Amino acid sequence: MSLVGVAGPGEPARALAANLAGHGYRGATPQERPDVIFLLDEEADAAIVVDGAHVLSCGLPRRAATLRDGPAYVVGGNHAAYLRVRPILRATAAREQNVPCVAYAGTGAAGHNAQRVHDDLAATDVRLATEAYQLIVTGLGRKPEQAGEIFAAWNTGELSSALMETAARILDRPDDRPFAARLTAELGIERSSATTPPGLGVGHSLFAESGDRSAGPGAGSSAAVESGDSALGLGAGHSLAVGLGDSLPAQGSEHSPGAERGVSGPGQIGRRSLPSELDVSVAQIFEAVYVARIAAYARGFERLPGEHRGEIASAWRAGSAVGGRFLTYVREAFELEPVPGRLDDDIYFAGTVRHYRPTWRRVVAEATRVGLEVPVLRGLG
Repeated sequence: MSLVGVAGPGEPARALAANLAGHGYRGATPQERPDVIFLLDEEADAAIVVDGAHVLSCGLPRRAATLRDGPAYVVGGNHAAYLRVRPILRATAAREQNVPCVAYAGTGAAGHNAQRVHDDLAATDVRLATEAYQLIVTGLGRKPEQAGEIFAAWNTGELSSALMETAARILDRPDDRPFAARLTAELGIERSSATTPPGLGVGHSLFAESGDRSAGPGAGSSAAVESGDSALGLGAGHSLAVGLGDSLPAQGSEHSPGAERGVSGPGQIGRRSLPSELDVSVAQIFEAVYVARIAAYARGFERLPGEHRGEIASAWRAGSAVGGRFLTYVREAFELEPVPGRLDDDIYFAGTVRHYRPTWRRVVAEATRVGLEVPVLRGLG
């Protein structure tokens, strides 16, 4: 299997085509029929057509650089077809600890469902980082560059991740855009047709149901998306039915990551006047963010098929917006026997939540006392 075609909008398709070509997969000429066709849409919901007969569902990163260097592939559909295309995926995927970031998510549209879960987790990560930034800059009175140094330190420990590495990097250089908008763009998790998420007050989860869960993993709405530019010899005009998930709030909406009160970029600090300084430490903010992240990932992974959770966590460790050490812990939890029903049933995560939750309560109470809104942090702890 060597002839591979890619069709989709602009730069992402060209980047994936360059990745494939760099690994020896030749593009088909107009007279040839590709063995495998990657069809991309603007929302990163992709289809992989194998031997012209089987269509596999798959989500891909939106950042062209990630597609070029190696994405994480989480694929759903016919298992035999997946095994047939798996050598190509493994050759071109990101690698973590020399393991290709490739996973099978189950039958049907499970690949698209997994991508929606990924995007919800990435959006939650951005919101948690934004609220941590607000607590550090507005609550503790630190400068944005000092917040960047704190995120860099967090990136050396349990929160080591693409999120923390990116947050530290963007705060190390001047920019007038709000912190959350920059973080969202750098991680490549913006959606062109995103909607506002559900309210995130006390007792609410960012993971409100989207679509008919009774239909099982992968259920949801679909739309026919016409591909645009082509690469590796595949012409334009291919139609792809993909599941569309709307997990990230639209930029500029009242619930968007960049719209939290008192949160702004290094070029526009604009701190609000607080009745008093937040009476918590940076270490306590870390613990609150970490326990909220455990809760978010526990809820998110509940939406994935139980038998594939460890494999999917392993694939997302690199080549995705949620990559990092945390997902190694998640993979290890779901590889145990017996497999925990929920992530926070695992002995490590359960113990961490039990140990950190009092600190989480204190941080949320202090934020409320001084008038800082932290809806995601409050709702997930």
